[in-house]
Amino acid sequence: MDYIFQDETPTVGREADAYCTTCKTDTSHTIVTVFEGEIRSVQCSICNQSHSYRPPRGESDEEEELLEPMTVTRRRIAADLSWAEAVDGVDPAELPYYSVRETYEDRELFDHPRFGVGYVSALVGDTKLEAVFEDGKRMLVFNRADLPDSTPPKTLKDPNAPTGPTPEELEEAARLAAAEKEEAARQKAAEKAEVARLKAEEKEKAAKKKAAEREKAAKKKAAEKEKAAKKKAAEKERAAKKKAAEKEKAAKKKAAEQAKLAKQKEAKKKALEKERAAKRKTAEKLKSDRLKAAQKKAVEKEKAAKKKAAEQAKAAKLREAKKKAAERIRAAKQKAAEKAKAAKLKAAKKKAALKKKATKKKATKKKATKKKATKKKVAKKKATKKKVAKKKATKKKATKKKVAKKKVAKKKVAKKKATKKKVAKKKVAKKKATKKKVAKKKATKKKVAKKKARRKR
Repeated sequence: MDYIFQDETPTVGREADAYCTTCKTDTSHTIVTVFEGEIRSVQCSICNQSHSYRPPRGESDEEEELLEPMTVTRRRIAADLSWAEAVDGVDPAELPYYSVRETYEDRELFDHPRFGVGYVSALVGDTKLEAVFEDGKRMLVFNRADLPDSTPPKTLKDPNAPTGPTPEELEEAARLAAAEKEEAARQKAAEKAEVARLKAEEKEKAAKKKAAEREKAAKKKAAEKEKAAKKKAAEKERAAKKKAAEKEKAAKKKAAEQAKLAKQKEAKKKALEKERAAKRKTAEKLKSDRLKAAQKKAVEKEKAAKKKAAEQAKAAKLREAKKKAAERIRAAKQKAAEKAKAAKLKAAKKKAALKKKATKKKATKKKATKKKATKKKVAKKKATKKKVAKKKATKKKATKKKVAKKKVAKKKVAKKKATKKKVAKKKVAKKKATKKKVAKKKATKKKVAKKKARRKR
């Protein structure tokens, strides 16, 4: 019964029946992509359109639902159920034997002659299913009425006898598997030949289509060229007629414009002559006006010159009078300055005599004060020597006191360092003790967790 487990997973390039969205019917398709053992996209062999895989519709929607392959999510949900959970509390003697010709549903239990009790985990198409046994998953064939059923009836099975096929059944299964393999190889060869033939026919059709399209295109181009040539000739004739008409119009326009220009020239000449005569009259008037204005200006200049001469004479007289007054003032100032100088000289002589008398008195006083100062300095020196001796004695006492204080301070520092070391040692000991306690707690927690895990197992 090896034919039951033969690999019929879809592969890229093989043919499969599917529903075509463009042809709107079930047709043969070529598989383009496969993912996790499922067909994802196909190409129709009739219209050559690629689309996602849709199972063949058949006669009704119920058949489509039955033939539709199981989705990935449904398969994962079915895989979550273990063999032990599915078979729990089931009597193998009450289960039916697995048969190639029978139909099965999802999660249905059965007894296999070789693998024992199993259940359907997923339906893959309409002739294959995925079954879960104690030793693992298997792909089985079902709903194949065309294959012979070598499974013995359930009534002949001894419930106490070990499950498994007889040697005769194994030979029959091997023979059937070999025959099926040969038939599958023939079908593959025939399918390949059919695909090649269809492809060749399609290529021929495509080539014929292309040739017909080329001929049509060439005919269209020739017709279009003829139409274009006719259009060009008609357009040239129209352009020539237009040019002739335009030339005639231009000649008439030129003649009319020349006549207009002649009239305009004559009118301009007359206007220029009138303008010249008017300009001459205006120029003569301007000349007469200018002469009158020049005469008026000459009279006014003479009057202005006379006024200036009189004003200048008055100014000269005023200047002479001012100079004389200034000279008188200067002479009076010089006299006053000379008198002030003489008075200052007399006062300076008197001050000098008084200063000499005062300096003599000061010199006598200084001599007397110097004698007194020398006596005081001698007394001060004696007093300073006594003070220095006293200071030296006080300094020696202060240095002795400082040395004693330093010794006391050093002893205090040594005591503080010793106390700090003791405190640090106590802190380190406390930390070590706390670490040991934490480690013990962790160890106890691990032991408790291990015990709980063992209990759960």
